[in-house]
Parts: sequence; structure tokens; C-alpha cells
Amino acid sequence: IYKTVYDNVPHPSVANAFINLGNAFRKLREFNRAAKSYSAALSIKKEIHNDAPHASVADCLNDLGLAYSGLADFDRAIESYEASLSIYKQVYG
Repeated sequence: IYKTVYDNVPHPSVANAFINLGNAFRKLREFNRAAKSYSAALSIKKEIHNDAPHASVADCLNDLGLAYSGLADFDRAIESYEASLSIYKQVYG
């Protein structure tokens, strides 16, 4: 989507739109769709921040963990939560 809107340049607004979609899907208990939306947001955020630790990347990982928890995929949920926590520790000390 963002390729056509922002001429192939990742943009935070598009990432936020994916996060909002993920939130809506999660509330509807459509956890697969939520995970896909959060994953799309995560990819954009990582690209924006050049894979450097950033709180918004950690936020996306946390959201992804919530979607995996809803799917009862607890191993992936824990992996996402731990990755999120690691980034928060790097960012905030």
C-alpha cells in the first residue's frame, strides 16, 4: 500500500494505519489478520529506523505478541514480548 502512496518510501503514517487495522482486527478476535497487520507495521517501522532500537518498533512487537496470544501461539507471543522488552531496555536503559 505505502509503495503507491509514498513512492516506495516507508512512512510512519502508513505503519500507524496498519497498527490501527491490527487493533480493530484484534478487537474482532480476528487474530490472524491482526498479526498480518502488525507484521506489516513492524516491517515499515524497522525500515524507517534502519533496524536500530526504537520504542515504536518495540510497540509493534508487543502488539504482535498480543495477536499471537490470541491465536494461542504462546511460543511466538513470548518471542515477540521478549524482543520488545529487549528493545525497550536498549532505548530506556
